[in-house]
Amino acid sequence: MDPYIEMTYRDETWTSAPCMDGGKLPVWTDQHHEFDVKYLGDDFRFRIMDKDRFKDDFVGEGVIKGTAMARNGGVDEWFVTTDKGKITGEIRLKTVWHPK
Repeated sequence: MDPYIEMTYRDETWTSAPCMDGGKLPVWTDQHHEFDVKYLGDDFRFRIMDKDRFKDDFVGEGVIKGTAMARNGGVDEWFVTTDKGKITGEIRLKTVWHPK
């Protein structure tokens, strides 16, 4: 399995590099992106995908509130991923909040 993450805020989507041969316990390093947050009440949506040669496979997804991302200068937490209401796993996300 070669998982990667798509993180979406409003109409902006960022895609990580695939963690080649990451299997079910992938670790990404040096993956970062800056979103220009307009409203803390907005949701950040993430999808975990498995990179394949012809068609990438959906693994799971989740939602994080902007307020959670801004709390205490950022988060370092585990978030549940689901597929059609069924838990598919967890992902650890680290964020840093830089207010303007």
